[in-house]
Amino acid sequence: QRADAIQQHLNQTVNAVKSTHTRVQNCLNEFTSLANTQFIENRVYDEDETINAKASKKDEQSTVSTKILLTNIFIKNRNPNNRRRVGK
Repeated sequence: QRADAIQQHLNQTVNAVKSTHTRVQNCLNEFTSLANTQFIENRVYDEDETINAKASKKDEQSTVSTKILLTNIFIKNRNPNNRRRVGK
């Protein structure tokens, strides 16, 4: 009986470790996703500033539309419901 209790406790501990590992991996994936999104956002805004300095009025309107579209895409990608989960 004691061996069974120890085995059961060990199995619970193993399951807890696996669950914690999955949560840590999910957290790391979210941080990586956020870092990539911020890099792309900064890159887009830097390019927009360069384009705006050289662009005509029509090009500026197109750039604003593109920026709005990209911002909407980034906001959608930040939604936690859209992120992939590891281990489940």
